[in-house]
Amino acid sequence: MKADSHIFPYLQGFPVMMAGYPQVQVHLQKFLRDNGYNNFAVGKYGITPDEDATDAGPFDRWPTGKGFDHFFGFLGSQTDQIKPDLVDDQAMLHLMAGI
Repeated sequence: MKADSHIFPYLQGFPVMMAGYPQVQVHLQKFLRDNGYNNFAVGKYGITPDEDATDAGPFDRWPTGKGFDHFFGFLGSQTDQIKPDLVDDQAMLHLMAGI
């Protein structure tokens, strides 16, 4: 596997190790949406760069920015199993403690 084919959720500091997908790639979900299909992602989406995974975005590297109509899950590669950092489309869900 070539060094430039890896996907990292954070910047490595080297030009060939960029965070996330290149913006010029066509993704299957975007292709399907453009051809009349509805799609959604559920679960871990660990390819959004950590610096983009905030309430303020930018949302172009979130699942909904990459062609999914809906997303429910968490963006980071890790989350708490008891109180996960859940996302619904482009909104962070702030769950109450004890639920």
